[in-house]
Amino acid sequence: MRAFPILAALVLAAGSFGADWSRFVSGPFEVLSKAGQKPARRILTELEQVRHALGTALEKQDLEAVWPMRVVVFASERNCRGCTLGEWFERRDRWVLGVVRGRPLPHAQLARILIAANTRRMPEEVERGLTALFSTIEVEGVRVRLGKPVPRPDIDWARMHMLLVDPEYSVRTPVLLANLQQGADWHVAYKNAFGKAPDEMEAMVKEYLARGDFPVREFSGAPVSPKRFHPRDYRPEYVETAVADLLEGEAARAAYQAVLAKYGDYPPALEGLGRFEAAVKAGSRSARCLFEYAKLLKEPARARQALVRATELNPRWAEPWALMADLETNAALKIRDLKKATELDSRNLAYWEALSQAYLDAGDLRQASIALGGAMRAARTPEEREAYYQKRLRLEERRAEQRVQSRQSDLIRRRRTEARRLREEWEEMLRRAREAEEAAGGEGAADVVEWWDDPRPKAKIWGVLKEVECTRGPARLVIEDSDGKLIRLVVKDPGKVVILGREPNATLGCGKQNPPRPVAVEYYKPSSPGGKSAGEVAVVEFR
Repeated sequence: MRAFPILAALVLAAGSFGADWSRFVSGPFEVLSKAGQKPARRILTELEQVRHALGTALEKQDLEAVWPMRVVVFASERNCRGCTLGEWFERRDRWVLGVVRGRPLPHAQLARILIAANTRRMPEEVERGLTALFSTIEVEGVRVRLGKPVPRPDIDWARMHMLLVDPEYSVRTPVLLANLQQGADWHVAYKNAFGKAPDEMEAMVKEYLARGDFPVREFSGAPVSPKRFHPRDYRPEYVETAVADLLEGEAARAAYQAVLAKYGDYPPALEGLGRFEAAVKAGSRSARCLFEYAKLLKEPARARQALVRATELNPRWAEPWALMADLETNAALKIRDLKKATELDSRNLAYWEALSQAYLDAGDLRQASIALGGAMRAARTPEEREAYYQKRLRLEERRAEQRVQSRQSDLIRRRRTEARRLREEWEEMLRRAREAEEAAGGEGAADVVEWWDDPRPKAKIWGVLKEVECTRGPARLVIEDSDGKLIRLVVKDPGKVVILGREPNATLGCGKQNPPRPVAVEYYKPSSPGGKSAGEVAVVEFR
């Protein structure tokens, strides 16, 4: 019951929500006016000219906001007691601004909203300077004046004033801003735009600020005439809810409830009260409402359906994609949703971190590193950027170790394959030799006695001959096996070593073998372990 006097005061102050209101729309802007059509058209023209001028500076046409932007115009503060006036803020599914006819609009906030929605992160001093420069923009019809000094000029404002107002620099400044958005440092950006080093440019900015002579640049804006804006239809509950959006706390709740009492389950009023499930059942077409409703659902499948609908209602909004990624258990789909979130909101560090972690979980270190690069570009401060740089550096070290291990594994695999091939060829050669001996001996031939009659145990090795060490004592063969291990075999009596090979007159030449030669070696194992060699060579076959 205590809310009723507040509501009554609001209704008495605002008056009827009938034909005394007018509504105009252009681009992302909507103006609802209780102060007449002329002020509404003037405000809409001013908003469009600021949007066009900022887009020209950024070399981006038709700047958009993530959410629609509504201005509610009153003839005086008495028309909306308790309303928040003179500043943009988010309410439900849009940006809202309440203003009194004839008062200046908060263009610094508008510039900040449009910069965030249409550009990649730039250095904080650049974005701060841009918003300060556009805070004093003046519009009269199609004439726009940019550069009026702010009350307390600082280095950030002076930098953008010099670069955008002075014709000598303004034509190249979009190149500077584009480079900074791509993550280039000041040295690269200044060089590409003006052919000068940062120290030289910053010295000029300081001199420009100290001189204190700040010209105002006047130019033709967009070909926008207030007469081209025509009134749009509206319903009384629509306007009443728009006014309620400007209120806070109990006053807002009372205003939303008054709308419901008068018009039934009106979805925007239900949204204002946080009754998202009821709003969805009543047919809400608000992306924000569907998003909040999805957060209430326990079943991931139903929540995803609501989030997909939210992305359809507002394709520029990243948050539903990030929440879908949180609900997703499939790694590929999680990565897909997070990539979409970073595309829509490249300034959000949390999205880049989540994407990098998703790639790490999937074992893709390369893409995880690329995602950290996106986080570096989105960092707000040099300290944040350095932290992500160090994190990316550690990840690149892991990638390098992974590549080395992969190459080593490939090398071992190739050597084992080659050793297997040599062993199979050796065994095939012995099989054929035995068959030939049996065929030559005939039916009455005696059993073939193998020539290897040394009592010591014998062994075989397949690998590559790296070196023949010829010293004062016996020579040694240095052989690398399939595991990369070096084995030394002694040649005590070269005359007793059988040398086979595909090459005619295959021999053992002293020194490093260039290139190393594939071999199969049979040798006698030593009678007692611990010697300088693994055994004595008996047969060497060059492959």
